[in-house]
Amino acid sequence: MIASDSVGAWRVIVLNSNCSDVPCDESSTQVAWLRAELAASSKPCTMAMWHFPRFSSDRAGTNDTMRPFYRALYEADADLVLVGHAHNYGRFAPIDHDGNVDPVRGIRQIVVGTGGADLRPKVNVQAASEVFLDDTFGIIELSLYADRYAWKLRSTTGGSPDSGVEHCH
Repeated sequence: MIASDSVGAWRVIVLNSNCSDVPCDESSTQVAWLRAELAASSKPCTMAMWHFPRFSSDRAGTNDTMRPFYRALYEADADLVLVGHAHNYGRFAPIDHDGNVDPVRGIRQIVVGTGGADLRPKVNVQAASEVFLDDTFGIIELSLYADRYAWKLRSTTGGSPDSGVEHCH
């Protein structure tokens, strides 16, 4: 499934990262669609979501299959990527499609794999990793504003072990 919609000042895009079923390579129909959606958007803020993380500090490590998504989003100055799959929570500094920290144009990726399966430990610490939690089940709460977003990890045991605010590009 791929979809795009507007939520206030935000363009929200959902992509299919099951690349064995729906091609995700640079020349794929899905990446062409993504680039067209990004080019047509006049929204000041962009968020994308899919299943498999581009970067993870657990055993998944770096997933080059997701690079075309990340590259298209980076080139269009997208702001936020939400992913799952890795059974833990990980927040990354704003980065480019190769994982290099870029505080000006980088995209913040948040891995939210805290929904109930066994949690996986840290194995491959990525250089841009800011927070990694492998002992917390929970959900992420997002607040989307006209020029920024706020996130809060809500633990099932109470509390918010990670939160923050970031402005859109």
